[in-house]
Amino acid sequence: METDPVIVKAQSHQHLDHKGHKGHTVRLQCGDEMMIIKYVHSQTEKLRIILIGKTGAGKTSTMNTFLGRAAVRKNPFVSDGTPCTTQTAEFEGQELVLVDTPGLCHTLIDKAEVLNTITASTFQPDEGPHVFLYVHKWENGFNQHDEKRVQGLKKMFGEASARYVFFLITHVDGAEDKTTITKFIKKAGFKPENYAVINNRGGKDQKTEQQKQLMDKINQLVKKNKTKNEEFYSKEMFKEHLEQLKAGSQVDAANTKLSSAVEGMLTAVLGEEVTQFALRFNALLAEMIDEKL
Repeated sequence: METDPVIVKAQSHQHLDHKGHKGHTVRLQCGDEMMIIKYVHSQTEKLRIILIGKTGAGKTSTMNTFLGRAAVRKNPFVSDGTPCTTQTAEFEGQELVLVDTPGLCHTLIDKAEVLNTITASTFQPDEGPHVFLYVHKWENGFNQHDEKRVQGLKKMFGEASARYVFFLITHVDGAEDKTTITKFIKKAGFKPENYAVINNRGGKDQKTEQQKQLMDKINQLVKKNKTKNEEFYSKEMFKEHLEQLKAGSQVDAANTKLSSAVEGMLTAVLGEEVTQFALRFNALLAEMIDEKL
């Protein structure tokens, strides 16, 4: 028995869900019936990444690699008006908000001021970061100073921040020891699988492949955090961390040194009371690990 052919019409257009994530709406029409299917891309469309690391580790070069041009200059000075550098790049359809911070071991900036600027940079975008990207220059491994610096990051932002930390090993040429890298990350108290390597001086094809591997791993990390409804490190997490520290009397006795720009940025996001406590804690932390920064 022959039947008339069924005519199906399909239309598709992009939409945003209530969280701003892009997706598609597909309309299927079979005769008089219409079916509407909506789905959201599993990959976060806009990633906020804070780059942290020792001076000379390759933070700026990494930003320029993603930007595809030397848009960010390597400048040892940080002006009072611009405590950090923010650039937006696109990689394989995904928007990346990259925030560069002053280098640890900075010789021209007070160490407490460096920590304060990193704190302010963390909440400079509209929301907290999906990833703290700790950039480390490969120099035949790690030393105790490297470990102190990494642990200092966790002390700054609390235990909750550990799930958002990802390591990027730069200046690699294939001679890096994967076992040494994973042992160091695990010893410092982070997930040993959360790292990638990149050679910013390599050829275009090599850098593109390494960028892809880095972003694939970062997106896996973000997706895992998202399933726990903790997609990014929030200012609420930071405030909770500071509340837990308030029991320490040493924090209240610490002296603060900072620029008006940094204090203003922090106050706008965290409020005056929380900001003042954060500044005192960073001053104390700088004294504790002064020789290690």
